Amino acid sequence: MHAGDSLLYVLSGRPEMKWAEFKRVVACLRTQEASSESATSLASRVARLLDALGHIEFANRNGTLSINTCPPSLVRLPNTDVRAVLAGSRGPAFLESVSKSAANLGITVSLTPHEGVLGSILPCAAFFTSGDARAMEELATAAQLTYSAEPPSAALAQFAASLADVSASWKWRSEADLNWEKSYLDPDTGQFRRDPTQHAIRMVRYKDPTKTTYRYRVWNELRNCEVDRDWGRLWILNKLSYPVFFFNRADHTFIHPENIVLPKLLARAILLCSGESPIISRPRAVHRNVPRSVALTVTGKVGQLLNEFHSSEPWRSQ
Repeated sequence: MHAGDSLLYVLSGRPEMKWAEFKRVVACLRTQEASSESATSLASRVARLLDALGHIEFANRNGTLSINTCPPSLVRLPNTDVRAVLAGSRGPAFLESVSKSAANLGITVSLTPHEGVLGSILPCAAFFTSGDARAMEELATAAQLTYSAEPPSAALAQFAASLADVSASWKWRSEADLNWEKSYLDPDTGQFRRDPTQHAIRMVRYKDPTKTTYRYRVWNELRNCEVDRDWGRLWILNKLSYPVFFFNRADHTFIHPENIVLPKLLARAILLCSGESPIISRPRAVHRNVPRSVALTVTGKVGQLLNEFHSSEPWRSQ
């Protein structure tokens, strides 16, 4: 059995899983390729991808982070043919039952492992392909799966919050810097480094000496505010006019630095274009089969222009 499938089966059999337990389970599935990564970082990356693929949702109950598995659904992909991916919870018996129903309707089912270092930890993508749109609707009805004949990726991107929306609620203040261990965002790589930045507009990561967790602030001269890490990073890139999102019109790949993480709904909008995790061609993440309209909406939401070009090997030529 594929290790990533086992992870989803375990999650599907529980009403919720505490973050600490999830981290231990992911650590047990760690491969040699991911052996140098911390347990927390690895679990965080796996959880983000499971969320973006529509399998899980995060819950915060009284300060305790836990993971809930989404109800099973059939997600239409924005392809020219009728193609969908199975998202949410599933067990072996359920998957076998849905596959049999699909076969009876002339729908082809394929289980495809995700590529890259995390491929063995993520559940295989279960694709359903048909030449008949009505057959897919009949399958959803028979298997009691949520389904929309209209691919949801464009709607997710359209209705997700924008950087302008989020930053409008930030509470700026003038106060002294924290006397904690700190590192500074490097806009070129999206990583935090110990070397202080010379920019008046900057983002700082602070390590809480008591909880050993991180907190983030963005600064504009002497004023600052506490922010979510992903939105704060995107705000800095916007203010400093750093171009980080690229689109190849030849093969519809959407490319960005590996360390630039899209917020939840926008990440889900991109991954549910293909149903696959991105290919990591360091230092870039490459998403396949993304319609140009979705790429434009997502980049517009985070205050970026989409840098378009035409190449057979986009992430190697940039």
